[in-house]
Amino acid sequence: MLTLLSSTLLAFAVKAAAATGVDSPTTAGPGVSVCYFFRLRLSRDSLLKIPVYIDGAKALEMVNGRWTSIEVPNGHHVIRSNDNQYGVELDLRPGETYYFEVRFGERTRFHGVHQVITSTPSEQAAYEIKQLKPLDSTHVFWTINRPLKP
Repeated sequence: MLTLLSSTLLAFAVKAAAATGVDSPTTAGPGVSVCYFFRLRLSRDSLLKIPVYIDGAKALEMVNGRWTSIEVPNGHHVIRSNDNQYGVELDLRPGETYYFEVRFGERTRFHGVHQVITSTPSEQAAYEIKQLKPLDSTHVFWTINRPLKP
């Protein structure tokens, strides 16, 4: 069931990327995992970008209503935004695919105070990514050859 859903998501992503002229989504090579990041299209704080850091290195800036996928080496990683109190610490396994939603936290008087990254089930991510556009490559800073620690 999960394999079928992942295949469906990948097929949709390839079709969407081809339609927009963006490179096709990443598929896991040896020694790496694929991480999908997405940010739902909301009017609140829509002009603000949310930075995503992997092991302390800036990997990308999430723009409102966009998604992207990147290859990350297997092993232990910390994925977070500017806000150190929210993040995900996990061990990536070879050939696995992971999904993360990037968003602003609770509403406060000051918008954009809390930037949250949460791990998302593949079924939910597949539905939500279908409604989004690919992230422009100017907002992706991650390369697979990047040192893991700053």
